[in-house]
Amino acid sequence: FWLSLPVGHWTATGATLLSHLWLFPLMALCMGLLGSLLVAPLFVARGFGVAALLDLPWGHVALLFAVGALRQIVGLMVAMCWAAPVLLLTMAASAWLKRWGLPVVVAVLGPGSALLKQAYDLPQLQDLLAALWERFTQALVPGLSGATNLHGDMVVKGDLEQLPSWLMADLGHVLAQLASPLFVGAVVFSVGCVWLMVLRRQRG
Repeated sequence: FWLSLPVGHWTATGATLLSHLWLFPLMALCMGLLGSLLVAPLFVARGFGVAALLDLPWGHVALLFAVGALRQIVGLMVAMCWAAPVLLLTMAASAWLKRWGLPVVVAVLGPGSALLKQAYDLPQLQDLLAALWERFTQALVPGLSGATNLHGDMVVKGDLEQLPSWLMADLGHVLAQLASPLFVGAVVFSVGCVWLMVLRRQRG
């Protein structure tokens, strides 16, 4: 069926990967953000009364929501870029090895990397996976990078005026991490995995 479609192998594979790695997670995130616009006022009204809604600084709330949504959307897309090498490696292995693809990848990246470090003093694979995971979590969750000054009690005390600028600074740090050899290597490796999937599709 897939081979009968009037599109090239790269186009078909790229569209599938784009949908699963970026568009679907982005759609789920946007639905959650829109849902929060409906749920949050209900919680405020139930906990503090309807009159409390009129006392909110709606201009600042709207700014905070917009900046927060931008941080989450861009962060999600960047996070999936950092996760792409592992995800695409698993997909490529599954394309070539079928049901054995996932077990082989798990064995290599899990016990295999531990064996290389413990038995042969080669921690490079574990260090690489740890670096990718660190960048992934920093892109996905604001504040994990520690690059900006946010006091832990800022939100608790209600000091939200600095929060939009902090979120933008945190986003800037996340984007700055893309200008690194690690990200270039992740992109090159990911493209190689996509090429393996396209090659397997051509031979299918």
